[in-house]
Amino acid sequence: MLRPWKLTLGRIDPARSTPLYLQIVHAVIREIERDRLPPGAFLPSSRELAAMLGVNRKTVVLAYEDLIAQGWLISQGTRGTVIADTIAQGRRSAAPRPARAQG
Repeated sequence: MLRPWKLTLGRIDPARSTPLYLQIVHAVIREIERDRLPPGAFLPSSRELAAMLGVNRKTVVLAYEDLIAQGWLISQGTRGTVIADTIAQGRRSAAPRPARAQG
């Protein structure tokens, strides 16, 4: 399966007050807004991205779940996770916001 996206999320910093999963959420949304992640592009698996970023897999799963809940991503089961092709142009410029309450 082709994975056309090169990792350009920048640094995920555990020292920041923003939870790690939200840092990932915001970074993915930025990549979508900058058209670096086009509709239909596959993201790395949660295991792959966790290894690349040096974070726990559950952190990436939480970020992907949040992005799916917001409509940015679509899970295709065993095929992987892709950028939603139904994101309205106005939505692409919307400020990132978490779907889950911080706590």
